[in-house]
Amino acid sequence: MLNSNFQDILNKKAQNSTWAALLHADKNQRTKIRNQQFFISKLKGKLTISVRGELEESIKAFSNPKTHLQFICRFPARAVWISKNFNLDTPLNLKSCPILQQYLSDVKAESISYLFVGPYMANPASVMGHGVLRLRRKKNEHSIKDYTIGFAANVDRGINPLQYAYNGLFGGFFGRFSLTPFFNRITEYLKIENRPMWEYKLPFKEDQIRFMMLHLWEIRDQSLFQYYFFDENCAYYLIDLLNLISDKDLLEGLPLIVLPNRVPVYLRRHLELEQNSYFPSYIEKTSFKYELLSQEEKSRFLKAIKTKEVENSFSGKEINALLEYLKLERVIKNKNYGPKTEEFFNNLIQKKIELGLPDETPPIENKSDPSKAHGISRLSLGYERTSSQGSETLFRLRPFLHEFTEIDEGYVDNSEIYLLTPVLGYTENKNLRLSKFTFISFNHIPPKIDFLSMNAFKLSLKMERASGLSRYQGQKSWEFNLMYGLSYSPSEKTRVYLGPKITPSLKRYSDNKFNAFGGLEAGLISAPTKRSKVTVFFNGNINQHQDLLYSSDLRIGVTPFKSIHIEARHKWTYLKSAFFSNGETDNSSMLLLSYYL
Repeated sequence: MLNSNFQDILNKKAQNSTWAALLHADKNQRTKIRNQQFFISKLKGKLTISVRGELEESIKAFSNPKTHLQFICRFPARAVWISKNFNLDTPLNLKSCPILQQYLSDVKAESISYLFVGPYMANPASVMGHGVLRLRRKKNEHSIKDYTIGFAANVDRGINPLQYAYNGLFGGFFGRFSLTPFFNRITEYLKIENRPMWEYKLPFKEDQIRFMMLHLWEIRDQSLFQYYFFDENCAYYLIDLLNLISDKDLLEGLPLIVLPNRVPVYLRRHLELEQNSYFPSYIEKTSFKYELLSQEEKSRFLKAIKTKEVENSFSGKEINALLEYLKLERVIKNKNYGPKTEEFFNNLIQKKIELGLPDETPPIENKSDPSKAHGISRLSLGYERTSSQGSETLFRLRPFLHEFTEIDEGYVDNSEIYLLTPVLGYTENKNLRLSKFTFISFNHIPPKIDFLSMNAFKLSLKMERASGLSRYQGQKSWEFNLMYGLSYSPSEKTRVYLGPKITPSLKRYSDNKFNAFGGLEAGLISAPTKRSKVTVFFNGNINQHQDLLYSSDLRIGVTPFKSIHIEARHKWTYLKSAFFSNGETDNSSMLLLSYYL
């Protein structure tokens, strides 16, 4: 069998991109699979394989009557590819693998979609969102039979946050593919975690999907992959899996940072996304039905969720809104109804039957399409001038993700999540210095909802040079900011908030090493147009040395084009120290021109 002619064919076929994709190997023959038992041939190194050697050993196992059945049942995708690409005497019959056939029967799919699950702000591990693939059965079959393909890190319960962050950043976790019923995914994301989902149908045919499922059989729950938060994560490995059946190289040109919310944008550049379906969260469904009520009906609604009593005057709209709220309440409390709530629920159902109300799904508009979101990485060139320090040219690199002054399309409204962002300054004295470094900024200002209490929070950890106040001019400080308060929505486009704030810091407007300010912060965030955002923050604080610090920060952001962002800032600071009779003020103005990478 291994004559010279066959060797030539073997050498050529070993370079085939589909064969490399079956081994998850790159052009340098480095594999992403960390489970050495996945390979038949000997590895050339810890992460390096011989794609030719693996192909030769696979053909031998396929052709040998003693190992044929074991091979095709363990590696059905390899077997199909070998049978198609080599003229071998050994026939291929996957029906001789009963467990494999049951698997194919259970997950038989006619089409495939990418599901983006929105961020879950209550869990830092989920603020980037999540992605899964949905395997859709035929149109006349119920969606409860659909399955989803997911990829996730194996994380031990009880792991501390620092260890979690370290492992996620530096590859301390391993990940696996999994196959889960679609109904379970819906339950987990929509019902348990109250997260919306967007679905994008992918242009793959049934035979392509079947080949991908054969490969998933080879790797799911068995082959371990190194997991990293920002590149080799759930989004990356789902693209890697789709790359097996794509005519185009989906990994070619993939950005360094791959996040779930950017997958629709990336796939749209390479594939034709056929449609976009939206699955609203329970909060959105309840809010939608609540806003359909009159003011009098809203008052009865709010009274009913407290008393848990059904009034004869309830309209059909009120009953539908209350039933939707009870679903949301069970999700939030994560437990079954108590006796009184159970009775209230049953009475509402009985009233609904008496009125003959239909079980409708509200036609909620998809207002935020992730496939139209701005880029996650931003490179900025800016100019800043302070009243006491003069001017400075700024260079800023934001690796990811989103800031208050950017358009919210595809992101959580009025949120800010970014980290590891340096700002380099080139001063008038021709000195290049690190002016600021934000380790993390994690902020969210939720809408004020009549029937649900959600609090605003702002959290940041950063290093920056003090404003131009004469005594502390250019002094570096390290500070942690935490604000937790109330928010209100005077209109759909505007939110305001107020809450107590604490700022423990090192060398922040003080000769002492440790300094802790405490006080109040108020703010306003508004989107006057689709392409602009305005934010205003006010702070009033006092520290343990009785120093008073007031500040206001105005920011205006405009995105005239998809890849360009312009931002103007003006900050006013007033410090009255216990050691001086008069206070000091400083004004700084900044203009940033940014390009989305």
